[in-house]
Amino acid sequence: VLWAATEGGLVKWYPDDSTHIVYSHQPINLVAVDAEGGVWFGPVRRGDDYFAVQRLAPDGSRQSFGTADGLTGGFLQDIVADDTGNVWLAFDGELTSVGGGLNRWSPRAGWRSYQADDGLPGQSVRGVTSDRQGGVWIHYGDRDTRGEDAYFGISHLAADGQLTNYNRANGFPTDIIRSIAVAPDGTVLMVE
Repeated sequence: VLWAATEGGLVKWYPDDSTHIVYSHQPINLVAVDAEGGVWFGPVRRGDDYFAVQRLAPDGSRQSFGTADGLTGGFLQDIVADDTGNVWLAFDGELTSVGGGLNRWSPRAGWRSYQADDGLPGQSVRGVTSDRQGGVWIHYGDRDTRGEDAYFGISHLAADGQLTNYNRANGFPTDIIRSIAVAPDGTVLMVE
């Protein structure tokens, strides 16, 4: 089975017989599958809350989550399911009047948001990547949206909650990161 985020909605495609099911008939930009087989997708409109995400459970039931449920809001940039069962949402607050930051959903604890009060150096979170050890790498900013208060660089949020920020000011070789991947051996790869 292949899940696809498309302009026409969330699509579940069966390559063996080329059949498909469309689960949401609105443009979807992001999709991720969690450890339980639930499919997260978004952004989706829920009433006046455009910044919501939905989870399609393996039994076919759906849950919607938005700012009313504790998400920071903003423009949804990334959805990542990690190896420990958490789902991470990256929001860009720079282009909207709400939120930004990072949100984590844990099957045991529910939602947890990370923003400036938690040590994030910026609210324009552009992407998040699992470090394969229960933590995540976070990247911020963009060449096209430099603002006076914008932060550029990366952070590592370890499984124990320790947050470390890196940018040129503290010796990191660049401030602009487009993408981060973690190899099976734990090597962190970044694209400037």
